[in-house]
Amino acid sequence: MGSTFTDLTPLDFFAWGFINSKVYAGRGFGNLAELRNRIIDEVQKITPEMLESVFRETIYRFELCKTLMVAMWRQINSTNSSWYLL
Repeated sequence: MGSTFTDLTPLDFFAWGFINSKVYAGRGFGNLAELRNRIIDEVQKITPEMLESVFRETIYRFELCKTLMVAMWRQINSTNSSWYLL
């Protein structure tokens, strides 16, 4: 069964972008075996430091979203206590 949007993680997005940009960077490939080998080569170049960076950035973005949502919620509640009746 294929992945749904909710199954995708920040690591999936990083890996797809990184590998895609390296595998298809300015050159074609002759056959599927060559494509497979390029993908394997690029996956092996992903370092633990790169993965740590992805997770740090993800946590930062989640915290930013949380902060903004809390600020919006407080603004809504302070300006119109009956907004939910609309």
